[in-house]
Amino acid sequence: MSARDELAEVIDNVNDVIGLFTDERNKIADAVLEAGYAKPQVITIIEELLELEEGTVIRDSVDEVLFLQGREDYIDWFDQWGNCCHVHLPATVLFVPEVKA
Repeated sequence: MSARDELAEVIDNVNDVIGLFTDERNKIADAVLEAGYAKPQVITIIEELLELEEGTVIRDSVDEVLFLQGREDYIDWFDQWGNCCHVHLPATVLFVPEVKA
C-alpha cells in the first residue's frame, strides 16, 4: 500500500464524522505528503537494527529513547545519560543523520 493510500485510509476512518468525498480525501492525502510527511521506519528484527548509521535515534518498545554511538572499539545503543542499553524491539526510528559524502 502506498503512503498516499495509507493516508487516504486514515482520513477515511474519520470520514463519518466530517463527511468527505473520495476526491477531497485524496487531495488531503496529497497535501499532507507534499508537506513532507513520511511514515517512520519501524525496526522489527535485529538485522535491521544492525544496518542503522551511527547517530541514529530510536524509541524502543518500552519507550526508551536511545542513540547509536561509537565507543572506542565498538558501537552500541546509549540512553540520554550515556548508559549502554538493550534495545527492545520493535523500535521506531526518530532520527537518521545525513550520510557524509
